[in-house]
Amino acid sequence: MKYGILGAGQLAQMLVHAANHLKLSVHVLARAENDPAATASGKFSLGDWKDPVSLAKFLGDCDRFVFENEFVPESSIRSLELELHDPRFYPRLGAMMRIQDKLEQKKIFTDLGLPSAPFRVEETWTAEKLKLASTDFPGGFVLKWSRLGYDGKGTWISPLEMNPRAIESALDFTRLAEAIGVPVYVEEKANFIRELAVVGCLSTEGEWIAYPVVVSEQRDGICHQTFGPAARVGVSAVLCEEIENAAERIARDSELYGTMALEVFQITESKFWINEVAPRVHNSGHFSLDGGMTSQFENHWRGIEGLPLGKTLPHDLFFMRNILGEDLPTSEAEAQAAAAAAGIDKRVRTHWYEKLEIRPGRKMGHINFWDLSPHQLETIRKFYDEKSR
Repeated sequence: MKYGILGAGQLAQMLVHAANHLKLSVHVLARAENDPAATASGKFSLGDWKDPVSLAKFLGDCDRFVFENEFVPESSIRSLELELHDPRFYPRLGAMMRIQDKLEQKKIFTDLGLPSAPFRVEETWTAEKLKLASTDFPGGFVLKWSRLGYDGKGTWISPLEMNPRAIESALDFTRLAEAIGVPVYVEEKANFIRELAVVGCLSTEGEWIAYPVVVSEQRDGICHQTFGPAARVGVSAVLCEEIENAAERIARDSELYGTMALEVFQITESKFWINEVAPRVHNSGHFSLDGGMTSQFENHWRGIEGLPLGKTLPHDLFFMRNILGEDLPTSEAEAQAAAAAAGIDKRVRTHWYEKLEIRPGRKMGHINFWDLSPHQLETIRKFYDEKSR
């Protein structure tokens, strides 16, 4: 059995490492031979899944397929006239095509009775409609692309006052989406306490497991650090259980076999809104690579293979810090300084993605700290908070 990974970035790289551990044969579709997953695998095809020719050749070379992300173009799938429920794909192509559209996600939440921000769709956007949105959502609103948005891209957040400059900025945002054929919808801005996330895994045998809910903190729309378990750092255990249950319901409803993630806003101590679903391994689950757990990447393969799913509960508290391009020069030294301040020695590890091009906002690696006491976690958090000021 040969698995093909559609994509070759850091998520695919870590999937390759996990596949090697399980002695699975994997092949990567990469745009360049120095892409992170291509160098990790050594078995790759050069091509782009936006190109039907290279995609068709890759699909002919492998038996089953997984996705690094959900942005495989619908046009590429349609051009190959593939069955949307082709059993060789995890998740199924039909599920992937639905989940990659945030408006379709909204319909899933509504059908399942799960909470998310009130929203409205407009075919075209004008200054008058933007003013109406400001009236409908006086606490603020967010414009979102229904597809292709990630790490803060494809999102426009309204200011407190929709003055002429803000209206023109919003219209520029909608015009760009219109130019690439992506619908834009508006939803109420979530005035949240904190952002949370949960990673889970659904096996083809029907087994479900969830990792602990984590607190997720962003910088410029990009996940910068996560820590948890959330139920041990001030978030209600009941709320965490409800979030885990929501993830399971979505995974089963859409047959999202393998690892998936759910991002949510905590609105009150007992209420949350779902932000979005990721039908794949996810940044908020990187902590699982250390601390005595089965990683989200290994469980992804286990779920697809129908193997028993592995341990998801950490020994103790944990902290994960993303290394972005602008952090790179001092990241390793800062990690060691944070560990020293917390009084830990070996329970810190840097995971590098081996990317050659460095640019601001680009994820270059991440650092895990694990088996932390409450005091050690607070020390590390305080250390990085002071560095970020």
